[in-house]
Amino acid sequence: MKKYSLWGVSLYLIISLLLIGQANAFAKAEQQSPELVTKEFYTWYMKEYFELSDVSPNDHQNKLKKYVSETLLKKIDEATSCNEPGEFDDCGSKEIQYDENYFIKSQDAYDYWINVNVSTISEAEKISKIKVILGKDGKYPANLLVILEKENEGWKIVSVSRF
Repeated sequence: MKKYSLWGVSLYLIISLLLIGQANAFAKAEQQSPELVTKEFYTWYMKEYFELSDVSPNDHQNKLKKYVSETLLKKIDEATSCNEPGEFDDCGSKEIQYDENYFIKSQDAYDYWINVNVSTISEAEKISKIKVILGKDGKYPANLLVILEKENEGWKIVSVSRF
């Protein structure tokens, strides 16, 4: 049976703990801030909205999943799959309006809304509130309140409302 010195085992444990601590710190540093996640989402979303690009539905859905919680995507899908306005009770969500784009809270958008400004209102360990202004310098800017929650893979949008 091999004998290990107390000194050697202690040194090994200390080095292991230091490496684990550095790995955790690195992982936290790699995670994007809620403000950056929101900025990236709206920059991508507005660009795609105006380009009307030939992105496949699967690619679009995968990109949405990167930024938006599964729960919110499901609510939007259920609400928008209704055939008629007024069937919201059957759709499972009254917070999703039938006649507007959920993420911009409007039926239409101005081309200058492609300019996205974001600022943090509040941030806690698991939830963050971000103010988004689409087209800040335009005649009719859109002011939105975006709420994000921290999930395993990072910050996800869970709610959008007018601000």
